[in-house]
Amino acid sequence: MTNLPVKLFEMGSNQWRYYDNFTSGKQQIHYFHSNGLAAINNQAGKLVTTLPETETPVTDDFVHDPWRPVPSLGGHASFPGGVFERSLLDCRTDIVTYTSEPLTTDLHLLGSPMVEIQVQADSESFDLCAILSRMTADGNVYNISQGYRRIDQSQAVVNLSLQATCIKIPKGDRLRLSLSGACFPAYNVNAGTGKALAEAQLLEQQVITISIELGKNFTSKLCLNLNENTV
Repeated sequence: MTNLPVKLFEMGSNQWRYYDNFTSGKQQIHYFHSNGLAAINNQAGKLVTTLPETETPVTDDFVHDPWRPVPSLGGHASFPGGVFERSLLDCRTDIVTYTSEPLTTDLHLLGSPMVEIQVQADSESFDLCAILSRMTADGNVYNISQGYRRIDQSQAVVNLSLQATCIKIPKGDRLRLSLSGACFPAYNVNAGTGKALAEAQLLEQQVITISIELGKNFTSKLCLNLNENTV
């Protein structure tokens, strides 16, 4: 028996782990990298630990349609909740995905993943949903953690905190981050007008184009808290 104060069940390894504290001293950063086609080709968006020296600024554009919003699937905010296989959902053109290369070592995540995104939209208000998943060698994608935020300005650097987790992702799997403008019905659809939900009328719902800005001057990224000292 250990005397460490924090005891957590680690998914993936299916073991109880003991820690000094819930936050980790080590952070791993994955930058978004794309040729601008990540919304129509889920192999175009990459998560990389180092950006190329000659990184060309690009945007990944996707369209949020309030009449056919991205549906919620599992996670902590929808019913039924939990883990689901979402590879088919990620094929929608209103979802942008960024995927890493296969992991070379086991990855132990602890705490709240954070996404920092340079983003703009053609409306006064828009939403961002971020879902972190693991992709297995056979292409199946399973959600791990998600976050959601409403942005009431047309251009912003958005810091989005995802649900805290404790999970081991095995060597050979990939990380995937999926971004969308809705997660319905877990969250109400944003009308795009800037009005409060209670004031927005159904017929005022706007189609919104959302652009993720990438490149040396727009370092959109995923920040992961790691803990390699598992007990």
